[in-house]
Amino acid sequence: MAAGRDPYIYQAAANLGKSYEEIAQAVKADETWAKDARQLAKAQVLGCGFGMGWSKFQLTAHDVYRLKLGDKQSREAVANYREANAAVPELWKAYEQAALSAVETPGCVFRAGRCRFNYRDGFLWVQLPSGRSLAYATPQVSWRMRDFEVVETLIDDFGKEIKMSRTETRGPFKTLEFYAVNSKTKKWGLERTWGGS
Repeated sequence: MAAGRDPYIYQAAANLGKSYEEIAQAVKADETWAKDARQLAKAQVLGCGFGMGWSKFQLTAHDVYRLKLGDKQSREAVANYREANAAVPELWKAYEQAALSAVETPGCVFRAGRCRFNYRDGFLWVQLPSGRSLAYATPQVSWRMRDFEVVETLIDDFGKEIKMSRTETRGPFKTLEFYAVNSKTKKWGLERTWGGS
């Protein structure tokens, strides 16, 4: 992305198959469709950029941005973000693996992206590119099952597409747990990283 450009307009352009300039001009001209497209893109960048699945995205888009999205729209928004920003989910996986490796191998430093992960003195330390560090208390590796939505497209005898979705439970998968203050209850307890579900 070019410096000084609006990341939400980039995402809106990707969603609509239009150019950045076309969306930017329409936003500047205060066109409702363009402002709505930018607002959806803002929800995508700030939510999906941190790993939200479609159901959490749907709730957050409504609660924070006042966007009323159906299930299909929410699924498409997440899929569009991940397609337009394919490197982001790959980075999540690299971060998760580095964090797990650090906890499993105390004293060793693991790198992912521009961050460094290591476990020492009862904390998982994540050094950010700025040099600032995040600390996760008493981390541990655990195993859990994950639910995945599977969407299949079938074609009937008349050539019409029929989409069927179901939830499958897969695993077990490694996940990272640590102690922190729960953002809802405001109490100290065991928390779990996102872990790609």
